[in-house]
Amino acid sequence: MNTFRIKDNQNVDKAKEIYKSIMGKNGYVDDIARKDFNTWQKRSKGYQFTAQATFTPIGKLSLSGTAKMFLGFGFTNTQVGDKFKINLNEEIIITDGNAQIFDNSVAKTANEYFEYLRFLTGKDTLEVEYQGAGGQNVGIQFFYI
Repeated sequence: MNTFRIKDNQNVDKAKEIYKSIMGKNGYVDDIARKDFNTWQKRSKGYQFTAQATFTPIGKLSLSGTAKMFLGFGFTNTQVGDKFKINLNEEIIITDGNAQIFDNSVAKTANEYFEYLRFLTGKDTLEVEYQGAGGQNVGIQFFYI
């Protein structure tokens, strides 16, 4: 079975080209090829929470059971002085991080996210703690394949 992957920097035309190359005689892609293609595309999952004045867990977060690789994350609506911690499967990824460095509206990145590559198992748990001025609604978006 072939694996079809499209890198982030390639465009939709490339996806259409690949789709046409694997299209069956009936004009559709068979289920195996479609699933293989789709499982290697970037996905994301977002969470909203209210920042507290002390480090507070925003909960145990999970990704799709078919997730293969953690790509990274980004925040929205952070304030100066906001800090955070992220653990992935008991591994400390970031501790006492400055949230504004990872806010897409403040610190621009070439991607939609700030890259922290990790392999996943399909039974993964993200633990995030956040400390802010208190009261503001913050968003975090995780990206994975």
